[in-house]
Amino acid sequence: MNVQTSIDKLEAALAEADTTAGQITTLIQLSTLYRLTNTAKSIRAAEQALKLAGDCSDDNLYAKSLFCAAYAAYESREYQRSLELYECTVDIYRRNNDPLNAALTLKGKSFILCQLSRYEEALAAALEGWPVIEELGSRLMKGEHLIWISAVYVLIDEPNTAMEHLLRGIRIYEGEGCEEKLSWAYAIASQCLRIQYEFGASLSAANQSLRIARNNRDMAAEAFTLSETAMTLAHYSVETGRADYRRLAIVCSERALRLASHFRPQGPDIAKMYASAEVHLLLGNAAKAEALLRAAIAEAESCDALHMLGRARSALGRLLCDRGEYQAAESMLLRGLEAARLVNIARDEQEALKALSALYQKLGKVDEALRYSNALLENMETHSSEVRVRESVRLKQRFRFEHLRSQRNRHARRNRELQAELERQKQDNAATALKLVEKNSEMNRLHGRIQALLTDSADSDLCSRLRRLGAELQEHISGKRDWAVFESRFESLSKDYVRVLSGRYPGLSATDLRVCTLLRMQMSTKDIAQLLCVEPRSVEVYRSRIRRKLSLPRRTNLSVFLSAIS
Repeated sequence: MNVQTSIDKLEAALAEADTTAGQITTLIQLSTLYRLTNTAKSIRAAEQALKLAGDCSDDNLYAKSLFCAAYAAYESREYQRSLELYECTVDIYRRNNDPLNAALTLKGKSFILCQLSRYEEALAAALEGWPVIEELGSRLMKGEHLIWISAVYVLIDEPNTAMEHLLRGIRIYEGEGCEEKLSWAYAIASQCLRIQYEFGASLSAANQSLRIARNNRDMAAEAFTLSETAMTLAHYSVETGRADYRRLAIVCSERALRLASHFRPQGPDIAKMYASAEVHLLLGNAAKAEALLRAAIAEAESCDALHMLGRARSALGRLLCDRGEYQAAESMLLRGLEAARLVNIARDEQEALKALSALYQKLGKVDEALRYSNALLENMETHSSEVRVRESVRLKQRFRFEHLRSQRNRHARRNRELQAELERQKQDNAATALKLVEKNSEMNRLHGRIQALLTDSADSDLCSRLRRLGAELQEHISGKRDWAVFESRFESLSKDYVRVLSGRYPGLSATDLRVCTLLRMQMSTKDIAQLLCVEPRSVEVYRSRIRRKLSLPRRTNLSVFLSAIS
């Protein structure tokens, strides 16, 4: 079934849906499919679902609608709105005690924070969701989350940590046979290796990523890998001076741009244009780099993508400064600094401040150069402090989670020990009851032999002693002392059972309560008769009387009913 057929069926289902919940569910499904054909329709469907869900009392549907609308906002490059919607979704899932969906939504929030170049916050969000994914998620969820965490670590220039998470994620994917997901993993590995100047290994990882992406027709992964490959080849060309690497870098860069424009119906990929400009700057193609940067700036201005706007303006300002166009460079750098400050991206702000300080030094404006230099140092100190605070919060969250998990494991272990002790006591209690049954049976046999001797003997003195012996045996057979021992052991095992039973059913006599206790232990009528020193027929009478007092229907099993009382 192709996409359009599925869309047609869902549109028909939407028209026929007679409940709000049905309409919301169908709209969410439609929004997902519209992404493949018509971004504007996808956004409208998501917004319509969210509007309906706002009037619905179903929190779960509302959370799903928020999640869908958040993704639609990302598609329309409304990153701030997308971030707000993801945060609302996380709050709802947490309020509804749904930690797994909250963790998955945190990953979406982390992705949007990366789009806004707020990488430290993105890492904090991804790491906040990881403990829950690690505990409750499927293996594929764990693999995807590890790969994403590694991608964020690359963005904050921690390739070693990124590679640790990456290798764990790759092992999970390989174990699950999910080759199609390995393309992104190898692409991120290529990034890590490039940052570490392992250019040969980086290209090898990129080749693997491209092979898998093309086999699975994953144009997004292919475009990303080609963009990273172009950057690696550009660096490699600068290092080795090889012209073939230079040509390949340009080819890969252009191919990445074409692919990105093909699978992104919402508009050009500004990040890919900026990356291509960086490649051309590395290779000394200033004119091409300038054209790409101006195109990126125009596109960023049209869709209000301030996070890319500041970066592109600063890069163009540096290029103009190197070319001696100081007035144009100053204007572009100041505007780049303004955009970076509006979205509070420390790294981009620092780059603009550094470039402005260098520009004013060239112009001989020492006071201005010093002012921007001091602003750069202040920004770096502030940002460093913020990073430390966020790291402290993240470590505290991690410690709290580990403490709670350790506490839960300790309680679980204690519960297992108590359960084992309870089972042992049950077995001991059952053994005690059986021993009492056997003892009473043997004493009954001895009492019978004494009665036979009394009948056969004519010696009055002997008969008198036999009667006393029979009376003592009868006292032991009645089991009052034995029953007291057994009852105390049973009470230690099933605390307050008799009290609860007599409280619920005050009509039960002491004998009834004894019979109920033994029935709860699944003892047979014969064994109960032996233990109570009565005939089996009497036990049947007791059972009938108990059923009547408990008002039990005929079909209800008495032993099962008594066992269910806690």
